[in-house]
Amino acid sequence: MKKIGILAALLLLAVGASAQATMEEVLGSVEQNNATLAARRKLTTAQTLEARVGNSLENPNVVYNPTWGRPSSASHAGELEVTQSFDFPTSYAHRAQLAKIREQQYGHEYAAYRQQVLFEAQSLCIQILTYRQLRQILDEKQQNARRVVEIVTERLATGDANVLEENKAKYELIAARNAYENNEIELRAAENRLVNLNGGEPLMLAGEHFGVQPELRPMDEMLQVYEESSPELLALMSSREAAERDVKLSRSLSLPKFEAGYHHEYAPGERRNGVVVGMSIPMFGNRNNVKRAKAQSLYAEAELRSGLVDVKTRLVQLYERAALLRSSLEEYRQIDASSRPIELLNKALDAGQISVVDYFTELPTIYEVRQTLVEIERDYQLTCAEINMPEL
Repeated sequence: MKKIGILAALLLLAVGASAQATMEEVLGSVEQNNATLAARRKLTTAQTLEARVGNSLENPNVVYNPTWGRPSSASHAGELEVTQSFDFPTSYAHRAQLAKIREQQYGHEYAAYRQQVLFEAQSLCIQILTYRQLRQILDEKQQNARRVVEIVTERLATGDANVLEENKAKYELIAARNAYENNEIELRAAENRLVNLNGGEPLMLAGEHFGVQPELRPMDEMLQVYEESSPELLALMSSREAAERDVKLSRSLSLPKFEAGYHHEYAPGERRNGVVVGMSIPMFGNRNNVKRAKAQSLYAEAELRSGLVDVKTRLVQLYERAALLRSSLEEYRQIDASSRPIELLNKALDAGQISVVDYFTELPTIYEVRQTLVEIERDYQLTCAEINMPEL
C-alpha cells in the first residue's frame, strides 16, 4: 500500500510538472478546451447549415380527385394532377450566393469570438506573471519588516529603541504581511479563472517574468492588418455584402413565379392526359420586401463605416497609451537600476545611522517604485496584446 501511495504521489508530481505551459501553449490549450468556444463552434455549424436551407425547389403538389355517381353501379371517374412550382431562375443563383456570404459571415463572427476568448486568456497570463513578480517584492518587503522587528526588539532590551519605534515596526510588518496575502489571493483567483477558461482542465502558466518586451508595427501598417484580417471588420464586410445580395434577391422575387405539371382525367371509356402551366404574379405579397432589403443594406454600410472609424480611433488611443507607458517604463527602470537603495537603508539601520521611523519613512517609496515598475510593464504588455489581437 505504501508503494502504491508513493507511486500515486510521483504521478501527481509528474502531472503537475507537465501542466507547466508557456503562454503560447496556454492559448492553444484554451482554444481546444474552452467550453463556450466549443459551443460557439457548434452554433456556427448550425448557422452554416441554416444558411443553405431554402434554396431548393418547393415540394411537388399532388391532387387526386375521384368522383362517383348514383346508382352505385355507375362507373367511377376522376382526375390526377401533379404540379411543381418554382421561382424565377435568377432567384436560386442569388440565394446560393447569399448562403455562401452568410457562411463566411458566421465564420468571421466565430473567429471574432475566438479572438476575444484567447485575448482574455492572454490577459490572465499577463496578470498572473504580474502577481508573481509582485509576490517576490512583497515577500522581500515582509522579510525586511520582520527583520526590523527583531532589531527593534533587541534594541528595546538595551534601551537603544523606544516603544514608538517598536509599534511602527510591528504595524509595518502587519501591513507587509497583509499586502503579501492579498496578492496571493489575487494570484490564485487569476490562476483559477485561467483553469475555467481551459474548460476546467488543469493548466499552469510557467515562469515569473514577461520575457522579451513586445515590439509594435507602425500604426499605418497595423491599421492595414486590421482592415485585412480583423474578424470583426470582416464580419461587418460580409454583412454588408449579404445585404447587397439580399436586395438583388428581393428584386428577383418580385418577378413572376412559374408552375408546371401533369394532368390526367379518366371516365368510363375515356382517358385524357395533359400538361399544367401556370404563372403567379407577385403583385401584393412582395410589395415592401425590396424596400426592407434596401434599408437593411444602408444600415449594414453605415455599420461598417462606423466599425472602421472605431478601429482607427481605438488604435490611435492604444498607440498613444503604449508610447506613454514605454517612456514611463524606461524612466522607472533607470531609477530602479541607478542605485541599491534598500541595501543602503539596511546598512544605515544596522549601523544606527537612522532610526526605525526614518527607515520606514524612506522604505515605502522605494518599494512603491519597484511595484509601479511591474504594474507599468503589465499595462504595456496588455496594451500591446490588445493592439496585436488580429494576430491571435
